Amino acid sequence: MPPIDATTLEGYRRGQTLAADERLRLVRAVRLHDGAKVLLEIPLEHPLDHQASQVARAALARQQQLLGSLAVDGVAQPLGVITGDIDGGTDALVFDDHDTRTMAALLGAGPMPLAWVLDVAEQLVGVLAQLHRCGIVHRGLRPAAIWVDGPASRLRLADFSEAARDAAEAALPLAPALYGSRLAYAAPETIGRIGRGCDHRSDFYALGVTLYECLSAQLPFC
Repeated sequence: MPPIDATTLEGYRRGQTLAADERLRLVRAVRLHDGAKVLLEIPLEHPLDHQASQVARAALARQQQLLGSLAVDGVAQPLGVITGDIDGGTDALVFDDHDTRTMAALLGAGPMPLAWVLDVAEQLVGVLAQLHRCGIVHRGLRPAAIWVDGPASRLRLADFSEAARDAAEAALPLAPALYGSRLAYAAPETIGRIGRGCDHRSDFYALGVTLYECLSAQLPFC
Protein backbone atom coordinates (compact mmCIF):
# COMPACT_ATOMS: atom_id res chain seq x y z
CA MET A 1 0.00 0.00 0.00
CA PRO A 2 1.51 3.39 -0.97
CA PRO A 3 2.16 5.89 1.84
CA ILE A 4 -0.50 8.50 2.50
CA ASP A 5 0.53 11.84 1.02
CA ALA A 6 -0.19 14.73 3.42
CA THR A 7 0.35 17.28 0.63
CA THR A 8 -2.93 16.36 -1.08
CA LEU A 9 -6.53 16.28 0.09
CA GLU A 10 -6.47 12.49 0.09
CA GLY A 11 -4.14 12.69 3.08
CA TYR A 12 -6.84 14.33 5.23
CA ARG A 13 -10.33 13.54 6.49
CA ARG A 14 -12.38 16.73 6.62
CA GLY A 15 -14.97 17.42 9.30
CA GLN A 16 -16.79 20.41 10.79
CA THR A 17 -16.79 23.81 9.10
CA LEU A 18 -15.79 26.42 11.69
CA ALA A 19 -16.18 29.55 9.60
CA ALA A 20 -16.79 30.77 6.07
CA ASP A 21 -16.93 34.12 4.35
CA GLU A 22 -17.04 35.38 0.76
CA ARG A 23 -13.64 33.86 -0.08
CA LEU A 24 -12.41 31.30 2.44
CA ARG A 25 -13.70 28.39 4.49
CA LEU A 26 -12.10 27.03 7.68
CA VAL A 27 -12.68 23.34 8.42
CA ARG A 28 -11.42 20.82 10.95
CA ALA A 29 -9.57 17.83 9.57
CA VAL A 30 -7.48 14.84 10.62
CA ARG A 31 -4.15 14.11 8.95
CA LEU A 32 -4.43 10.43 8.15
CA HIS A 33 -0.82 9.31 8.35
CA ASP A 34 -0.41 10.35 12.01
CA GLY A 35 -3.91 11.22 13.28
CA ALA A 36 -2.98 14.85 13.97
CA LYS A 37 -5.85 17.32 14.31
CA VAL A 38 -5.46 20.25 11.92
CA LEU A 39 -7.38 23.12 10.41
CA LEU A 40 -7.68 23.58 6.66
CA GLU A 41 -8.28 27.02 5.19
CA ILE A 42 -9.78 26.48 1.74
CA PRO A 43 -10.74 29.09 -0.87
CA LEU A 44 -14.35 28.93 -1.94
CA GLU A 45 -15.10 27.86 -5.48
CA HIS A 46 -17.81 29.68 -7.47
CA PRO A 47 -18.82 27.38 -10.35
CA LEU A 48 -20.71 30.15 -12.17
CA ASP A 49 -18.15 32.90 -11.52
CA HIS A 50 -14.63 32.01 -12.62
CA GLN A 51 -13.28 35.42 -11.65
CA ALA A 52 -14.56 35.07 -8.08
CA SER A 53 -12.89 31.66 -7.83
CA GLN A 54 -9.61 33.14 -9.04
CA VAL A 55 -9.86 35.94 -6.47
CA ALA A 56 -10.42 33.39 -3.70
CA ARG A 57 -7.37 31.37 -4.74
CA ALA A 58 -5.30 34.55 -4.99
CA ALA A 59 -6.34 35.53 -1.45
CA LEU A 60 -5.02 32.21 -0.13
CA ALA A 61 -1.78 32.50 -2.08
CA ARG A 62 -1.29 36.02 -0.77
CA GLN A 63 -1.67 34.82 2.80
CA GLN A 64 0.83 32.05 2.21
CA GLN A 65 3.37 34.52 0.84
CA LEU A 66 2.95 37.05 3.63
CA LEU A 67 2.89 34.55 6.51
CA GLY A 68 5.93 32.74 5.16
CA SER A 69 8.08 35.78 5.90
CA LEU A 70 6.38 36.83 9.15
CA ALA A 71 7.50 35.77 12.62
CA VAL A 72 5.02 37.30 15.05
CA ASP A 73 3.71 35.65 18.21
CA GLY A 74 -0.06 35.31 18.16
CA VAL A 75 -0.37 35.07 14.37
CA ALA A 76 -1.79 31.86 12.89
CA GLN A 77 1.17 30.32 11.07
CA PRO A 78 0.51 27.55 8.52
CA LEU A 79 2.16 24.18 8.90
CA GLY A 80 2.15 23.75 5.14
CA VAL A 81 0.19 23.85 1.92
CA ILE A 82 -2.03 21.23 0.31
CA THR A 83 -2.08 21.19 -3.48
CA GLY A 84 -4.36 19.21 -5.73
CA ASP A 85 -8.04 18.55 -6.15
CA ILE A 86 -9.58 20.56 -3.34
CA ASP A 87 -13.01 22.00 -4.08
CA GLY A 88 -12.33 22.17 -7.80
CA GLY A 89 -8.57 22.22 -7.97
CA THR A 90 -7.66 24.89 -5.41
CA ASP A 91 -5.10 24.82 -2.62
CA ALA A 92 -5.42 24.90 1.16
CA LEU A 93 -3.34 26.11 4.07
CA VAL A 94 -2.84 23.72 6.98
CA PHE A 95 -2.80 24.95 10.60
CA ASP A 96 -2.57 23.34 14.02
CA ASP A 97 -5.89 22.67 15.70
CA HIS A 98 -5.77 23.23 19.46
CA ASP A 99 -9.50 22.66 20.00
CA THR A 100 -9.77 25.93 18.13
CA ARG A 101 -12.93 27.99 17.84
CA THR A 102 -13.46 31.35 16.24
CA MET A 103 -14.36 34.29 18.42
CA ALA A 104 -17.43 34.75 16.21
CA ALA A 105 -18.70 31.34 17.31
CA LEU A 106 -18.16 32.15 20.98
CA LEU A 107 -20.06 35.42 20.69
CA GLY A 108 -23.13 33.48 19.66
CA ALA A 109 -23.60 32.59 23.34
CA GLY A 110 -23.98 36.24 24.39
CA PRO A 111 -21.78 38.81 26.15
CA MET A 112 -18.42 37.60 27.41
CA PRO A 113 -17.11 38.10 30.99
CA LEU A 114 -15.18 41.30 31.56
CA ALA A 115 -12.04 39.48 32.72
CA TRP A 116 -12.04 37.39 29.53
CA VAL A 117 -12.46 40.49 27.34
CA LEU A 118 -9.61 42.30 29.11
CA ASP A 119 -7.33 39.30 28.55
CA VAL A 120 -8.36 39.17 24.88
CA ALA A 121 -7.72 42.90 24.52
CA GLU A 122 -4.23 42.56 26.00
CA GLN A 123 -3.36 39.68 23.67
CA LEU A 124 -4.64 41.40 20.55
CA VAL A 125 -2.98 44.73 21.31
CA GLY A 126 0.30 42.84 21.65
CA VAL A 127 -0.15 41.08 18.32
CA LEU A 128 -1.09 44.28 16.52
CA ALA A 129 1.87 46.13 18.01
CA GLN A 130 4.22 43.49 16.59
CA LEU A 131 2.53 43.58 13.19
CA HIS A 132 2.68 47.35 13.00
CA ARG A 133 6.37 47.35 13.89
CA CYS A 134 6.82 45.05 10.89
CA GLY A 135 5.00 47.59 8.71
CA ILE A 136 1.87 45.44 8.28
CA VAL A 137 -1.74 46.61 8.69
CA HIS A 138 -4.12 43.66 9.00
CA ARG A 139 -7.20 45.44 7.55
CA GLY A 140 -9.52 42.54 8.35
CA LEU A 141 -9.61 42.19 12.13
CA ARG A 142 -13.02 40.87 13.20
CA PRO A 143 -14.30 38.00 15.38
CA ALA A 144 -14.22 35.49 12.52
CA ALA A 145 -10.49 36.19 12.01
CA ILE A 146 -9.60 35.61 15.68
CA TRP A 147 -9.00 31.98 16.66
CA VAL A 148 -9.40 30.97 20.30
CA ASP A 149 -7.36 27.93 21.31
CA GLY A 150 -8.50 25.60 24.08
CA PRO A 151 -9.76 26.40 27.59
CA ALA A 152 -6.88 28.84 28.19
CA SER A 153 -8.27 31.04 25.37
CA ARG A 154 -4.93 31.73 23.76
CA LEU A 155 -5.55 33.76 20.61
CA ARG A 156 -4.27 33.56 17.06
CA LEU A 157 -4.97 36.30 14.54
CA ALA A 158 -5.79 34.81 11.14
CA ASP A 159 -6.94 35.77 7.62
CA PHE A 160 -4.26 38.06 6.24
CA SER A 161 -5.82 38.05 2.76
CA GLU A 162 -6.33 41.84 2.81
CA ALA A 163 -3.28 42.83 4.87
CA ALA A 164 -1.29 45.83 3.63
CA ARG A 165 2.51 45.66 3.54
CA ASP A 166 3.18 49.16 2.22
CA ALA A 167 1.50 52.50 1.53
CA ALA A 168 0.34 51.46 -1.95
CA GLU A 169 -1.53 48.42 -0.60
CA ALA A 170 -2.88 50.44 2.35
CA ALA A 171 -4.43 52.91 -0.11
CA LEU A 172 -6.54 50.21 -1.82
CA PRO A 173 -10.12 50.17 -0.48
CA LEU A 174 -11.77 46.98 0.64
CA ALA A 175 -13.49 45.18 -2.23
CA PRO A 176 -17.29 45.57 -2.09
CA ALA A 177 -17.59 41.79 -2.45
CA LEU A 178 -16.23 41.51 1.12
CA TYR A 179 -18.63 43.99 2.73
CA GLY A 180 -20.90 41.23 4.05
CA SER A 181 -18.36 39.87 6.51
CA ARG A 182 -16.18 42.93 7.17
CA LEU A 183 -18.05 46.19 6.73
CA ALA A 184 -19.26 46.40 10.33
CA TYR A 185 -15.64 46.32 11.59
CA ALA A 186 -14.01 48.44 8.88
CA ALA A 187 -12.74 51.95 9.61
CA PRO A 188 -13.98 54.55 7.09
CA GLU A 189 -10.62 54.74 5.32
CA THR A 190 -10.65 50.96 4.83
CA ILE A 191 -13.58 51.24 2.43
CA GLY A 192 -12.50 54.49 0.78
CA ARG A 193 -14.91 56.85 2.55
CA ILE A 194 -12.19 59.39 3.32
CA GLY A 195 -9.25 60.52 1.26
CA ARG A 196 -6.43 58.59 2.87
CA GLY A 197 -5.22 55.03 3.15
CA CYS A 198 -5.23 52.68 6.12
CA ASP A 199 -2.65 52.68 8.87
CA HIS A 200 -2.28 51.16 12.33
CA ARG A 201 -5.26 53.19 13.57
CA SER A 202 -7.54 51.27 11.21
CA ASP A 203 -6.72 48.02 13.00
CA PHE A 204 -7.40 49.58 16.40
CA TYR A 205 -10.76 50.85 15.14
CA ALA A 206 -11.64 47.26 14.21
CA LEU A 207 -10.37 46.05 17.58
CA GLY A 208 -12.59 48.56 19.36
CA VAL A 209 -15.66 47.36 17.49
CA THR A 210 -14.74 43.75 18.26
CA LEU A 211 -14.27 44.38 21.99
CA TYR A 212 -17.56 46.29 22.13
CA GLU A 213 -19.28 43.28 20.59
CA CYS A 214 -17.59 40.96 23.10
CA LEU A 215 -18.98 42.98 26.00
CA SER A 216 -22.47 43.68 24.66
CA ALA A 217 -23.14 40.90 22.10
CA GLN A 218 -24.10 43.58 19.58
CA LEU A 219 -22.37 45.93 17.18
CA PRO A 220 -21.95 49.58 18.17
CA PHE A 221 -23.56 51.10 15.08
CA CYS A 222 -26.50 48.78 14.46
